[in-house]
Amino acid sequence: MRFAQAAAATDAGMTSVGALSTAGVEAGMKVGIIGFGRLGQIGARVAHLRVAQV
Repeated sequence: MRFAQAAAATDAGMTSVGALSTAGVEAGMKVGIIGFGRLGQIGARVAHLRVAQV
């Protein structure tokens, strides 16, 4: 993977994680994801890993 591709993936991941952290998502909470592009997919996965209902 080239550096530019890796950097973009990290940026998208941190955007999603930051949004979920700011919202205080934790186990048992219900989370709605609007849009299922790259950010939405990462957000859904992170919410799932935090044991939230997506």
